[in-house]
Amino acid sequence: MPSTVVALRTDQCHAAGDVVARSFADNAIFCAIFPNAARRHRILRSAAPGMLIHGLLSGQVAEATPRLTAVSLWTPPGYRDSVTSWVRALPHLLGCIARLTPADARRYLRCISVSTKRRQEMLPEPHWYLEMLCSEPRWQGYGLGAVLALHGLERAAREGKPVFLETDTPENVRFYSKMGFKIVEAGDEDLYHIPIWRMVCRPEDAIVPKRGPAP
Repeated sequence: MPSTVVALRTDQCHAAGDVVARSFADNAIFCAIFPNAARRHRILRSAAPGMLIHGLLSGQVAEATPRLTAVSLWTPPGYRDSVTSWVRALPHLLGCIARLTPADARRYLRCISVSTKRRQEMLPEPHWYLEMLCSEPRWQGYGLGAVLALHGLERAAREGKPVFLETDTPENVRFYSKMGFKIVEAGDEDLYHIPIWRMVCRPEDAIVPKRGPAP
């Protein structure tokens, strides 16, 4: 049976980044950080590949379905970012950096700061963090995101580690609840007045059904 999940390679990050950019083009958080739609789309198109490359260089786990129709980015327990990984990824991020205004940067850094602080408060023990999960818009609804999420849950369960994530839509809350995630903070609006649900799936709660190959 063909593999349903592949490790993303550096030379695939630009194609995978395009999927990420299209998927998050109208996401509520990114709309708040980059209010102008045209600029937001340009920033995401230039930023997404570089962020994936940085993730690979810094020890995060980037995965995809075989045809790059869905992409996930996981932060492992004990993850430590480094200046070296940012320096190596810098050539892939210059296009994005050139498009950012000081206000853009402040809003983005505030988002990262709030997210990291709340995650550490909600789940201080070692855990996996599902930082990103998205599907090509025309393939949404076909279960591709579930394939990647369940693959990551299996890995975390084998290690005996919980998984943490954040989402800003009730639809995603229902999606993740079916896999065993439980809400630890519901509808918190401490970031740009956008409701955020924070969820945790512990190994004993993970629901991992059988599945076939993904496109």
